Amino acid sequence: MNITRKRLTRIPCERNSQRFLDSRQAYARELMNYSDEQLVILDEAGFNLHTSSNFGYSQKNTKAYAIFPANKGKNISLMAAITCDTVLSFHLHDGANNAENFIAFITTILKPYFEDHPKSVL
Repeated sequence: MNITRKRLTRIPCERNSQRFLDSRQAYARELMNYSDEQLVILDEAGFNLHTSSNFGYSQKNTKAYAIFPANKGKNISLMAAITCDTVLSFHLHDGANNAENFIAFITTILKPYFEDHPKSVL
């Protein structure tokens, strides 16, 4: 039957509610008012060097393995601002991102950029 077992992708039912669909459409329409060069994208991610993928590849009849630290490491957070051309700035720190880290990143790192590029949008 050509069916294989796969890991499920969970999608919250609220994601496709009419309210969220309308909000995303309005957001997309608003973004169309700006050129790519004006956009600054801010994103954050958290990771831990101890975590790893549960799946891997190897030759037939051999085990797939990964070497990782025995002790759980610290959580590391990354906050980065990018444009269509470059990475403007990034900040790595131990622990989770919080309001204090976010405000510091905006005021100390991004504020000067937006003062020099007043038509840019975050």
